[in-house]
Amino acid sequence: MTYSIVARQALAGTFVLAFLLLGSCKENSSKPVVSTLSIAVLPDDSSENLLARYTPLIDHISAFTGYKVNLVIPDSYQHLLELFGKKQIDMARFGGFTYIKANRDYGAKALVFRDIDAQFTSVILVRAESKAKTLGDLKGLRFGFGSELSTSGHLMPRQFLMDDKINPETYFSSVVYTGSHNKTAESVRDRKVDAGVANSDIIEQMFRTGQLKTSEVRILWRSPTYQDYLWAVNQDMDQQTARKIRDSFLVLPDGGNAEKVLLKRLGANYFLPATEADFVSLAEAVDTYEKWKNQHD
Repeated sequence: MTYSIVARQALAGTFVLAFLLLGSCKENSSKPVVSTLSIAVLPDDSSENLLARYTPLIDHISAFTGYKVNLVIPDSYQHLLELFGKKQIDMARFGGFTYIKANRDYGAKALVFRDIDAQFTSVILVRAESKAKTLGDLKGLRFGFGSELSTSGHLMPRQFLMDDKINPETYFSSVVYTGSHNKTAESVRDRKVDAGVANSDIIEQMFRTGQLKTSEVRILWRSPTYQDYLWAVNQDMDQQTARKIRDSFLVLPDGGNAEKVLLKRLGANYFLPATEADFVSLAEAVDTYEKWKNQHD
């Protein structure tokens, strides 16, 4: 198997550690290699958009591995965790927050992430005609997060706001959780909130596809970068299966036009092996938030 030059360079420092981590997945010679995989994706967008984005990837994984693959779209972030905990899915695309919980509670094993996931950002949206130009102009207005378990739609934006001495619960007139990034954007557009924070990647896609119009909403603020999404597998997955799935992602840059289209659809240039160590800073952010939440419940 070959990798593109840029992928090989990026993989050099992480491949060995990721390989060793996969070795910790349980290997049982008496256990037959799987023939069917259930793979879930974080429900951070509409079901229609998720199906359009991930069905080609599911087909690619199936063709590469030889396994039948089922795509699962959970009802919520919490539902995704419940499915993973009950081992009703073999693999999931998590946000950083949900991965930390799945890792701690259910032993989820990091597999791969996109090149852009190490430099992720969130954006705060306001309506196009809003007079707000800075975060300071949002004081006393209605504000929307996505899911409480969302990294880009809640956890990291909250941390950045708190770093700027902005406590959302006292700074804004009201705080709501819309449940997903597209719903946050729609809530701003439809005047249900005055401002809302969401995943920059999804918002940019919504602008490209016309689901959002610059005549309706605009970006007021963009966050510093942070680590976010990844794909992770159940701790009981055998090593051979985990490697096959991992490799189905890593070979994409060396494919033909269909693979290049697939990468573009996924918002990636290439994928990298992921390890638990890649999410140490994010785990610290989760701990900080949960400590704060316990003090204010």
